[in-house]
Amino acid sequence: DLSQAYIFDTVAEYQASTTVLPVGKTVHLKDRGADFTVISGTGAANSLDIIANASVNQSVTISTVGGYFMEQWGVVSNEIANDTVALNNMIEKVSALGGGELIHKGGGILTDGVTPKTNVILKGAGRFTSFLVASSACSDVLGYVDVASAPDMRGFSIVDFGIDGMNQLDGGLGIALNMNNNMGNFKRLYIVNCKQQGLFLGGQRFEAGVVFSDYPRTTIAGGKWNYVDDIIVFNCGLATSGLRHNIHFKDCTGPFMGNIQSAGASNGSAMYLENTAEVNIGRFECWESKRAVTIEVTRAGAESGLIIIKDLKADYIEQDGLVLDAGVGSIERIRVDNFRAGSIGDTLNNTYAVVKLIGASAGGGFVEDCVIKGIENQRNVTTTTSPKYIIEATGNTRQNRFEVDRAEDYATEIMNSVNDDSGYNTRNEILINNDVTQAGPATFNRTGEINTGQTLAV
Repeated sequence: DLSQAYIFDTVAEYQASTTVLPVGKTVHLKDRGADFTVISGTGAANSLDIIANASVNQSVTISTVGGYFMEQWGVVSNEIANDTVALNNMIEKVSALGGGELIHKGGGILTDGVTPKTNVILKGAGRFTSFLVASSACSDVLGYVDVASAPDMRGFSIVDFGIDGMNQLDGGLGIALNMNNNMGNFKRLYIVNCKQQGLFLGGQRFEAGVVFSDYPRTTIAGGKWNYVDDIIVFNCGLATSGLRHNIHFKDCTGPFMGNIQSAGASNGSAMYLENTAEVNIGRFECWESKRAVTIEVTRAGAESGLIIIKDLKADYIEQDGLVLDAGVGSIERIRVDNFRAGSIGDTLNNTYAVVKLIGASAGGGFVEDCVIKGIENQRNVTTTTSPKYIIEATGNTRQNRFEVDRAEDYATEIMNSVNDDSGYNTRNEILINNDVTQAGPATFNRTGEINTGQTLAV
């Protein structure tokens, strides 16, 4: 009767059985918690989803009816057995079947590195219950780079997972995906202890001579990231060299980000946006990092723009708060609706700025048409540190607007706007609201004293 399952307590018991079962019969392996189907031969067996019988020329292959559960495919999740082969085998085969949700019931998946595939969703039991854990041989816990010689990967998602880099290798990242197509969703993640970057999402191919077009008017590749929400990244970027940010987006458009928390990037930025456009962030909160948020252009002639941060909060930042650096290109249309800062320049007194604009040299690209509102700088009550400026603008910057609601502590000036030799640093405006506490010198570079409630421009 093929409709009745033949039950074995363990995989080993099935492998030792001398019973020849009808091809097509259902076999239930209790230790896997899964149904398998009998097939003839043993040549395709891998001990994971296809298990060979050691006594007769038969195997059983896992049934995919009812969903894809990692434990059923041989993922042990005890942080002792290395699950790299089991999980990557499952990902590859489910992707080949058209994709689907790979469900994890909890525990630590020890891995040398997980390779995502098209239309696969890794679904954990919760970011503090299900973990991908880096082995001693692991570089990137979850990593992929699109190459011209291979089909493009798209539509990959991971939700409800923790990722622990275990501080293994200086080159190691938590999630490192460099794509050229639309990706899926990254939600409810906890990324910790990665020597390099915790979360890197990019849109660049590396082969020389391969050129792709995207926004904005550059020859960089253009991965599109859909939705990144409820992410916690902690204690990453600790390597002694290289890019050491908690979160890094490069050469891509998107994503929409909901609620992001980032802390402990002691050698880099809590979030670094490089040659990136069309990013919409609901709330970003960061603390105890070298810099809070850096938006920078590193490709000649490229632009970063159309980036919106609704709510930005930064506390105990060693250097600058928000940095807009045009580098070798231009930055335009950055908008922050509410920027609450505390303890900026936390370890080096009177050196840094809450908001810093860095334009290119004379005749180069600008930082322009940016609006930073609701700026609050709160005094550090436990130390004597303070930023040198609330706002600092150097190089080619123009037509930017700043609204300062609270400036409890700063060393030199509320705004320092230094013209370059060609006078390109012009028409930046600052509005000082009436309730600003002016504990420091109330000066505005080259303009004189600040009057509350007044908009001034240079």
